[in-house]
Amino acid sequence: MRFLKAYFDDYPLHEHCDIIAIRKGLQPAISNSYLINPNVHGAHYLSSTFGQQTVEVDIRIKNNVLFHMDELNKILYRRGNKRLFFPDQPDRYLLCKLTGEPVPTSRYGQSKITLEFISPDYYWRPTAGKQSVSFDGSGRAIVSNLGTAPTPITIEVNFPSDCGYLGATGAEEYISLGNVEEKDKTPVPRSEFAMNQEMDSLSTWTRQTNAATLIPDYNKISSAGTAKTDQWGMLLDTTTLGTGDQWHGHAYLRNFDEGAAERHADNFSLRSRVDIADLSGTRNRTMAMLIVVMDENNVPIMTTSIYDTSGDKNELMVTFKVRDTGNRSKIIHTAKIPRLNGHINMEKSGNVFTWETHNNATTAATVTARTLKNNDIVHLATNANTIYDWDGRKLKLDTRIKGEPLKVGQELEEANGTANAGRYLLRNVRYGYVEGFFDPKDIKETAVNRQENIAAKTIRHTTTDSSLAQLRPYKVFVWQGKWGATTLYSQFSVNSVVIQRKYTTDTLELDNTFMAGDQLVADGETGQVYKNGKIFEGYHDWDSRPITVDGGQTEISILPSGWAQMPTGRAIYESRWF
Repeated sequence: MRFLKAYFDDYPLHEHCDIIAIRKGLQPAISNSYLINPNVHGAHYLSSTFGQQTVEVDIRIKNNVLFHMDELNKILYRRGNKRLFFPDQPDRYLLCKLTGEPVPTSRYGQSKITLEFISPDYYWRPTAGKQSVSFDGSGRAIVSNLGTAPTPITIEVNFPSDCGYLGATGAEEYISLGNVEEKDKTPVPRSEFAMNQEMDSLSTWTRQTNAATLIPDYNKISSAGTAKTDQWGMLLDTTTLGTGDQWHGHAYLRNFDEGAAERHADNFSLRSRVDIADLSGTRNRTMAMLIVVMDENNVPIMTTSIYDTSGDKNELMVTFKVRDTGNRSKIIHTAKIPRLNGHINMEKSGNVFTWETHNNATTAATVTARTLKNNDIVHLATNANTIYDWDGRKLKLDTRIKGEPLKVGQELEEANGTANAGRYLLRNVRYGYVEGFFDPKDIKETAVNRQENIAAKTIRHTTTDSSLAQLRPYKVFVWQGKWGATTLYSQFSVNSVVIQRKYTTDTLELDNTFMAGDQLVADGETGQVYKNGKIFEGYHDWDSRPITVDGGQTEISILPSGWAQMPTGRAIYESRWF
């Protein structure tokens, strides 16, 4: 009698027993689902599901039963599922493990045992392993399932160009990823508004209290204050500011509005109307402001800063800055202007960066003159040649004093009788000591407030930096402040911020669902879709299902966007048997 052979986990069972019979069902257990309506005859078929594969193997141990049972136990006891293979069907195997209660009929000889194996699968797998077939130039592939059971298809696709959509179809299922209407390019205007804000309302801006973190260039900057607005624009509310030895102010941030094709703006132009002047008649007031264009990660790209630190000049320092390292910027140009009743411009075009401030005012306001008082800062007239001591005696004037800032001190009546009546006591601001008494005619400014004729002035600077060309503006940051307990400028408002995107072409390249070089894998076993090794997070049609083919030949096809190149790829599968 010729006995069968069997291998479990590649170990030969037949070396320890005779294999008399092998029994397996025509198919695994089938469960059919029906929709039953008690008011309608029969039922409506819904679906079928297959259960687990089971195999029974009848064996006989002729002699030395206990020894061979031990040897069989060494082979059959496994923690996981192992391969069961019968040489009379060399093209397939079953992943399974022993189940049930195999009981021998004898402990000595001619002992019969039935071994039952159960698999988690409904199918037998191919000994040849997985195979694949490539898609042709039309996106089609013929899958040949040599078995009798349905098998899932894993689709692997490589994109040679951008693509907005990919569909894959089988006999009954399909996969739909991305947007079938997505385009590679979109027409855009030459320019469009990214922001058009009159600053009489801050409802679309977000208040920031962490200016020192966002703009670390300035060591002593606070944004704990809250802005106020009037019909002209945004102003400092000094009642919300501190008085410590630092800059105190408020800060507000706003993202660009979404454009026709992009939320960022590779190229842009900013224009902000401002009103900065001090007409109070004093020279010790302060102000400071920043306008910063940032990228999405708060990295500064372009900055314009304007400030007056009370140097007894009523003079504004203007600086233009670009990104340096990290979140810091570096100054690339400085200038001075007496006031700025005009606008601030910043523009990026590729690797070219341009700044401009323009002052529209030509004449300052005229105010009533007043007599000097204590602590006013003055200078000596160029023709001054007389100085008096405490007793009113004339002394020779050191001409170097004419270049020094001098502070008005006590008058004669408060200091030393009447010897210097009508004269002013002046103290050297820089060195702190008293210089002496001076006649009013020798003091350059007998009235602090006066009319000034100021020509309209434009400051413009352009630089080129290719290392910054890739930065994409996304938001704008505005800060206003004053120093410590000093008095604020009499005029200081930000009236508007207008930003336009600048497009250099008539069409703009879109970031498509799939880009050149991407790889997509639709795993037929798990139903999961991966893009470049990560779970695909784009649009996935709700009715998409993993593609499965029955025994025989089935055509699988892929369909990209109509404007895209046909992807390359393959269908991966294995033949399966009931």
